[in-house]
Amino acid sequence: MKKRIKRIAQKSNRKLRDICGRMDVNLTLPIAEVLTATQWHIEQLAGAAGLKIIQQIIQDDVRQLAGEQRYARDGREGQLWGSQPGWIAFAGRKVAVDKPRVRSKETGREMKLPKYERLQQSPRLDQAMMDQIALGLSMRNYAIDPGAV
Repeated sequence: MKKRIKRIAQKSNRKLRDICGRMDVNLTLPIAEVLTATQWHIEQLAGAAGLKIIQQIIQDDVRQLAGEQRYARDGREGQLWGSQPGWIAFAGRKVAVDKPRVRSKETGREMKLPKYERLQQSPRLDQAMMDQIALGLSMRNYAIDPGAV
C-alpha cells in the first residue's frame, strides 16, 4: 500500500514539474484601479510619516537646547518645562502638535525653538489661504470642496 501511494505521489510530482516547465503566466493588473482604491491609504501613510518626521525635528530642537530629558544636568543652557498646544504648517494646512517648552536656566524665561518657528512659516499655507479666499470660501460659498484646494 505504501509503495502504491509513493508511486502515485512521484507520478504527480513529475506531471507538476512538466506542467510548470511549460507554463508562462502573464498577469496584467489594472494599475489605475489599484491606485484609485489605495490612494487614500497611501496619502494617510505619507501624512503620518511626515508628522512623525516633524515631531522628531522638534524633539531635536529640544535636545539641542535642553539635552536629553533624563540627563537634565549636563551643562545645557535650557531646561525642559512641559509642553503646550501648538501648530505647524504641513501640506498647506495648520496641523495641531504638542509644542515642548524649554526655559533658560539663567533667566527662567522661555527659549525659542528655531526649527519649530521655521515649521510654522510656510508659503504653501499662505498660498492655500489665498486660493480659498479666491474660491469664495470666506464668503460662505461652501459648495466648493476645501480639500480640492
